[in-house]
Amino acid sequence: MGSLTNLVRFRGKVADPYRPFSEEANGDGTTKVFHLAHWPVRSGTHTAWVDGAAQAHTGNYTAEVDDGRMRFWNAPPTGAVVAFVGHHSVFSDAELADVLSDYSIVTGATAASYGDLDAPHLVVVEMLMQDAAKRADWGAAGGQRVSEGQIFDSLKKMREVLVGKSRGAEIGPQGGLEGWSETQEEYGEPYGG
Repeated sequence: MGSLTNLVRFRGKVADPYRPFSEEANGDGTTKVFHLAHWPVRSGTHTAWVDGAAQAHTGNYTAEVDDGRMRFWNAPPTGAVVAFVGHHSVFSDAELADVLSDYSIVTGATAASYGDLDAPHLVVVEMLMQDAAKRADWGAAGGQRVSEGQIFDSLKKMREVLVGKSRGAEIGPQGGLEGWSETQEEYGEPYGG
């Protein structure tokens, strides 16, 4: 068995595995574009069905996986059951690759340890803390029901661990990781603009 790529390791580290989804809609004879509730969709995992018949990808429909749109060449007929199955995640591979590239980590390469992924992991945790919709999907892994407060507390604890590691190992954004209040203490008075 080969080594995992940095992108695969990072997806595991940030607890964002691909999850299966299944959605249904009804054809109306005119709608060609269906917007999925679960996206981004992992490329190559999606299938569309119309009244129980699998549709050929690129022959009958295309998938815009990063924004969750399934586009049929011909609108499914009125009353037809349109179903979509596949795997989705909170972050697309492209989003995670962008975070990794900010730290000069090559997504397709392999590395011996997870240590080099702590700084980008901190970026993802902070992104989740700022984005309520992503937090809800991230916190619901495995179908668990958790409150917004529990999700935020988990992210806060994860952030504290990563910030502690970054201060000890000098990882993270250049200049260190400081909160707004720490910066203000340094200057001795509140920021006035």
